[in-house]
Amino acid sequence: MPEPLDCTCFPTGECIRTCTIGGNCNGQTLKCPAGMICKIECGTDACMGTTIECLDAIKCLVQCKGDDACKGATIKCGNSACELSCEDHTNACGLISKLECGPNSCTAPCKGYSLPPTIACEQAPCSGCPPKKCP
Repeated sequence: MPEPLDCTCFPTGECIRTCTIGGNCNGQTLKCPAGMICKIECGTDACMGTTIECLDAIKCLVQCKGDDACKGATIKCGNSACELSCEDHTNACGLISKLECGPNSCTAPCKGYSLPPTIACEQAPCSGCPPKKCP
């Protein structure tokens, strides 16, 4: 069973976890608090092989910024609306990162020249880079 996300929470209902350069979140399972807006910020090499569970968060925002920031990461949206942002490097997310969408909206915009992650859609509208539509 994953531990609750070690994050900074604000009275606005937002929790932020910053995973910095050097792999301090690599291979971990991070669980976002239920009923909160969850934001995970991953820098270069910081979230490789990480599983992020946003199962009952209101919204989940995952920012992957830099080389191999979220390489091999899995983001499980559950009932949350999710956004996985891949930025500033071709391999920020890459094809081996996976965004598992639930019944709410799910997006994976790429900024700069990032390769898109794999997006597994349920019945919700979802889009990736390049634009992807679910069957």
